[in-house]
Amino acid sequence: MPALSETIAALFERAATEPKAEGTVQRGLNLKARIVNGQRQLLLSRPDMQPSDVEVTTCAKHGGIAAYTVSHAGRWQLILEATDLCDHTPGFSGSGDAKGEYFYYGSCSTCHARWRRTVPKRGKGDTFTYNGQQVEEWQLALLSKRGPKADRATESDGELELHEFLEKTIVRQQLDSQPVVDTAPALTGQVCGTCRNGLPTQYPNEVECQLGWDAHDKQPKGYDQKTKKAVPVHLPHGSLALPILTPGHRCVTDRWLPA
Repeated sequence: MPALSETIAALFERAATEPKAEGTVQRGLNLKARIVNGQRQLLLSRPDMQPSDVEVTTCAKHGGIAAYTVSHAGRWQLILEATDLCDHTPGFSGSGDAKGEYFYYGSCSTCHARWRRTVPKRGKGDTFTYNGQQVEEWQLALLSKRGPKADRATESDGELELHEFLEKTIVRQQLDSQPVVDTAPALTGQVCGTCRNGLPTQYPNEVECQLGWDAHDKQPKGYDQKTKKAVPVHLPHGSLALPILTPGHRCVTDRWLPA
């Protein structure tokens, strides 16, 4: 029997062209998939009893449905994928520690959704939140890429205060990390207009550095308290794929190549 994730993916693939796609998985659980106005719906049913809540979360997980609501009756449960989702653009993110815990946070610069992972300094039991609501780790992995837009109304006063504090902190850190402007005359040739990495864009007096943001940000590496390994720290750049500079901008990457 194929894996559950493969079965559900195949059902939704068929549902894209058929009114309804149906299949049976292990232990007699029947699945029916359909797509209504772009919303994925997955019906779980049994002939004699209601599918369990564990089966609902398992099917949602393997179906890649991170945000959803559930309706049910005596012999079925229906998973309805949440609507009004956003393909997130990385916004402010970082890490810190508070009394008794470490936390790692991120956000979307488009819809202002926020997510956070909290790790206790003693013991186990990491917690994961998305827009102030607690979620499972597998859900956060999906929601941090694509999920419902932010709804401040669902957050407590404490969550709002924490969000404002984190936003102010990361902005201050970004300002403090800005390189000092060198007012001395630029060395002959070591400017973006004469470097092979800086290619002209469609706009006048503008070049695009092919080295990317990692070479320009020069950010220190973060530290994952759980894995005890260094992790990269990235500044938010919205939808800007590569650094945009003026042709006379002095090279700051130490990887300048003459044209």
